[in-house]
Amino acid sequence: MFLYFVLLVVSAHFGISEGGVDTNLLVRCCVVGTQWASKSSRCDNYPSAVENVHQDDQRSCRSLLEVCCMKQKHRTQCEDGKKDASENSFCAIRDDVFGSEQYKECCHCCRVGISARAMGSDCNLLRNEEFGGPCDRVYKDCCLGPNAANITEVSNDINECELYPNKLCSHTCVNTIGSYRCECPEGHSLHRDESTCIRDQDSRMRCAIYNPCNQLCVDTDSGVTCQCNAGYTLTSDGHTCQDRDECREGLHNCTSDTRCVNYEGTHRCERIPPPQCPEGAELNPVTRQCVTKRQCNRGFDFNVISLACEDIDECAQQIDACTPEQRCENNDGSYSCRRIVGCGTGYSLDEETQSCIDVNECEAGTHNCGNGYECVNIEGSFRCTPIKCPDGHQFSTRTGKCERVNCPRGFRADSRGMCIDLDECQRSGICDSTETCENTYGAYRCRSNYDCESGYQADTRSGNCVDIDECARGTHDCASGQKCINRRGSFICDCPEGFRQSAEGVCQDVDECAYGNVCPFNAGCTNTQGSYRCECNPGLKQEGRMCVDIDECQEQNRCQHGCVNMLGSYHCTCETGYQLSTDQRTCEDIDECRTYANRGQVCAGECVNLPGSYRCSCPEGWRSLSNGRTCQDVDECAEGTARCQGQEAMCYNTRGSYKCPQIQCPSGFVRTPLGPRRNSVRCKRISFTCRQNDYECINAPISLSYNFLSFPENVKIPSDLFAMSGPQTSEKIFDWELKVVNVTPLRADSVKVNRGYFDLKVGPGEAVVALNYRISGPQDIELELKMKITDRRTRYTGTAVSKIFLYVTGTNIS
Repeated sequence: MFLYFVLLVVSAHFGISEGGVDTNLLVRCCVVGTQWASKSSRCDNYPSAVENVHQDDQRSCRSLLEVCCMKQKHRTQCEDGKKDASENSFCAIRDDVFGSEQYKECCHCCRVGISARAMGSDCNLLRNEEFGGPCDRVYKDCCLGPNAANITEVSNDINECELYPNKLCSHTCVNTIGSYRCECPEGHSLHRDESTCIRDQDSRMRCAIYNPCNQLCVDTDSGVTCQCNAGYTLTSDGHTCQDRDECREGLHNCTSDTRCVNYEGTHRCERIPPPQCPEGAELNPVTRQCVTKRQCNRGFDFNVISLACEDIDECAQQIDACTPEQRCENNDGSYSCRRIVGCGTGYSLDEETQSCIDVNECEAGTHNCGNGYECVNIEGSFRCTPIKCPDGHQFSTRTGKCERVNCPRGFRADSRGMCIDLDECQRSGICDSTETCENTYGAYRCRSNYDCESGYQADTRSGNCVDIDECARGTHDCASGQKCINRRGSFICDCPEGFRQSAEGVCQDVDECAYGNVCPFNAGCTNTQGSYRCECNPGLKQEGRMCVDIDECQEQNRCQHGCVNMLGSYHCTCETGYQLSTDQRTCEDIDECRTYANRGQVCAGECVNLPGSYRCSCPEGWRSLSNGRTCQDVDECAEGTARCQGQEAMCYNTRGSYKCPQIQCPSGFVRTPLGPRRNSVRCKRISFTCRQNDYECINAPISLSYNFLSFPENVKIPSDLFAMSGPQTSEKIFDWELKVVNVTPLRADSVKVNRGYFDLKVGPGEAVVALNYRISGPQDIELELKMKITDRRTRYTGTAVSKIFLYVTGTNIS
């Protein structure tokens, strides 16, 4: 019966059709699992692939191996339990031993059967399987007595041939120590599967000669039979295969979030699309239900699982506005950008804005401009420009001043302070009327007029050589856009002011702005055709050749509260309790209650905003301290204002109120005084002596404590609530159990907690109850933490119980 059940489970789980089940294969896998049960303390650690099993069948074979191993261990532990009960031993076993439940059940049921035999009771009382298997069978065996109890020593060897008759071999099964072997009759040989016998020199090939099958043909000694592939079933005609609808027959293994879709010869589990949530709601991936999203403050997002507003990590989600040179640092409700790359030469880091600002080397005196040069600051650096002196002057590196240049006779100083030739011929009266003055380098000469050179002509009245004005006559060859300038004996073609002549002789505009320093430092230069224009920066006005600041604060109604003039601009200021509006001129009230709600809060209790200020008040159960901002809880228990009735009642102070829990110790226990912190009461067991078979007394806890804890809603996670410990010795085995006894929400919108809200962290000889999720209040929660201690030598087991009462308050007092 057990083997048939296992085969049916494996066939259904792995989708093997009825016609395609290899029974011999499954039996072999089960035998390996049965043998493994006597070799290992576990069943899920078979070390290698199962021999003589194809790779495609390994997965199902190992599953069946583990199932048969567990069943064998259950039978072995049950026999051990019957044996200990018959020898009047304790029914004690470590809980972490595999099959400990079967051991305890069989041991205790056998004890009941032995007691029934001693009292002369009828061993057939349990006719309707009141306790179920294996308890009913064990009870009857032990009740009938040692001769009928079938209590035997469990041998290490398992007779697989008797355990699985006609299942392991096609002909003869021979048991061996730790295994078995198959033998064949004369004229047959053992197949390589080591279980099937085949005829020697069998030349018959019925399937090749006549194959009536729709899919698989199997040649037997007496004829042929038809079988079907996985996913198909044989029809009533015995040779046609039709598709098996695994979905309709319930043979699929689809989960609750998928639906089964049948296909020819197989089926598929297709994922059910999640429900479409309406606007303002979001899908909870755990419950797959739509949850209405709550509006959260900026920098927070609503978590549909914990139902709380949680901080958005802008850095992890890469939605920050930090530059590549900055590192994003997340904080509660926001983030900050901290520069991690150096600003480079000529810049320094502004710690407040975390931006690089230009260093004015000229003002700081860190430039290296020498004598004769002045420092001009530029973005990221500086420039050294020569000091300009008036015409006829030159800068002296010795004196550091502009000094007049004294040139030799026949020379004069130009605007650069250089000595150049003096054209004496420009002065009148240098030569007489019959001579022409000709300038030379550093001097001049007077030439007779009668022998006229090129560019001159004789004056018929005076007989002198006079200059020809080619410009006036129009005999010049100046290009369009150039102007002709007459010279003595010749002419030149020049460009108008603001233009220069190119190599092709074309006049091109001179970009004076490109030379720099043509306009004041606080003005912009705009080039024009033949000239340029200087425009003062915003906030400045032109006075002469200088740009001076405009004092905007002198204008009326420029700012609502205060005005601070700055070079080229101004800044409006507000009185305390106000801040600038988006227009940067008017002032608006700062709502301190809302602004600092998530940054430390200005009030411990309720905050009321006022124009330019705020006021704090405390709720009922709290009193305001002298600073006007902090609220102190009123301890009604200590001050005697609490009203707790009944002798069993105790007063326990909570945040903003108090509780009157009733402490009633069970029978056999006595109540001890309150602890030093007045938050715990212990019920001490009076006696540890129990009558035989008084299981209520035996199983009673060693100690029972009542512990009370009050904290506000939504405390930060992780948070440890309660710790419990036992004796620290290596001879003790500890088992811990935490359960939720009762939950009472005190507000309609309070989310009721469950066991998943609490974590039990177990260490050597101790356990700590901690929070997994934030709890919304107000609500009262009762937990029970049970500590079970087993002595390794005596197998004595004792328990201690701590009842934990959590009062989660909803008052938002920080």
